[in-house]
Amino acid sequence: MDVNTCKAQINEYNRKVKEYGNNVKELRKILDNLTNKLDDEIEKINKEIRALAGDATHAVSHNAVYSANAEAIDDHMEPGVYGVNELNEASNAIQAEIQRISNLQGNAQNQVTRYQNEMNAEKQRIKDQKKKK
Repeated sequence: MDVNTCKAQINEYNRKVKEYGNNVKELRKILDNLTNKLDDEIEKINKEIRALAGDATHAVSHNAVYSANAEAIDDHMEPGVYGVNELNEASNAIQAEIQRISNLQGNAQNQVTRYQNEMNAEKQRIKDQKKKK
């Protein structure tokens, strides 16, 4: 393969490596928002609910039925990200896509190395031919 073809291939695969890297970066941001930030928001909401239930229990302490319902509030809390089947599936799908794209990025990087080696070998062959003349 000639040097110019190798250079073109190197440029193309370097572009792919960069593109795949950007895609992985974006997916990791999405995953972080889904898992960490959403989970934090859910926990804040649950904390508020617990505080309100505690306040209500103290305010209406003479009503046994109401107090029992307020104390059972933990049974009705919002589950975390991994407690909601759809969110858990979305997280798993994003993680699988990150892995798939990372594999493509690794393959593209291997192609860059391959074409660099071919280009260097071709340059050396041309150099050796010039020496013989």
